[in-house]
Amino acid sequence: MPGENGAKRDTGDACGPWVMGHAPPQLERYRLILDRTTQAALPAAKSRDFIAQLTQDL
Repeated sequence: MPGENGAKRDTGDACGPWVMGHAPPQLERYRLILDRTTQAALPAAKSRDFIAQLTQDL
C-alpha cells in the first residue's frame, strides 16, 4: 500500500522498500557493517581478520 504521495511504505523486512543492490549507499554500508558484526561473533582469534576485512570493505 503506497504511503503519502504514492511513496513506497517500509514493509518491515530487512531490506525495507529497496531491492538489494539498489538502496542508498549509506544504507548499503549499514548492511555491510551489520553483516560483518554478525560474523564478528566468531572466536576472538578471528577478530583481527574481521577488522582487516571490514576496513577493506569500507
